[in-house]
Amino acid sequence: MINVVETTINSYIFEAHIESVIQEVIASEKSKVLRNEITEGTFRINAVRLNTHIYQFFKTKVLSDIDTDTIEAFVEYLTAQHFTTPTIIGYLSNFKKVIRLLMRKKILAQMPLFPRMKMNSIPRGAFTITEYARILKASKALRYKECKGDSPEKRFHMRLSYRHMPYEMNWLIRFMVYTFLRPGDIRQLKNKHIEVILGKYNYLRITPPEVKRHRSAMVSMPQAVGIYNRVKAFNTANGFGGPED
Repeated sequence: MINVVETTINSYIFEAHIESVIQEVIASEKSKVLRNEITEGTFRINAVRLNTHIYQFFKTKVLSDIDTDTIEAFVEYLTAQHFTTPTIIGYLSNFKKVIRLLMRKKILAQMPLFPRMKMNSIPRGAFTITEYARILKASKALRYKECKGDSPEKRFHMRLSYRHMPYEMNWLIRFMVYTFLRPGDIRQLKNKHIEVILGKYNYLRITPPEVKRHRSAMVSMPQAVGIYNRVKAFNTANGFGGPED
């Protein structure tokens, strides 16, 4: 009976301790956001990892006994959650912050060895020049055309306003190519983020809102200037074109 009580008390102490350590790490990460060292999005990902699987696995562990075997077991635990190698590496990176704090508090004497994990590089798909030309041609031909689905018998689950190809789609595709922006970046982009620079070289200076790790201004290729001017003129004629549009 005494052993059961001691085990329960010890588990409670270790659980409370790892929780306080994790919260201290999260507070440190929040300070990095305020110093613009990491983005708010990165902070949220780190906090979720620390509060969920890192906490769950280590809440019953004796923190002073954490060693390479413990970390190997943690990797096996994450693997059992069906996480990919890049995700597991992300969790280990966050856990290293916990280890460093434990070393600072003299709970651990040194950094345990972390397993080396091999990441297989999977190149992203790309269009050939011929395919790209066909896409641009189709985006012009389909302007304002309605997408009606495969057959009239099947229900077509798409909002009515999205069933017509926008007139600007051709410009949008080319704009992304010449500015190196992704769809996620475009979604948050406004006129106030774009400055047209005219001189020996014409280009757009784009200072987008915080997206992933992009903070500094980006420079476009010269072709983006003409496309942007056409888009802005088109939207201005339709009642938009302001700084917040």
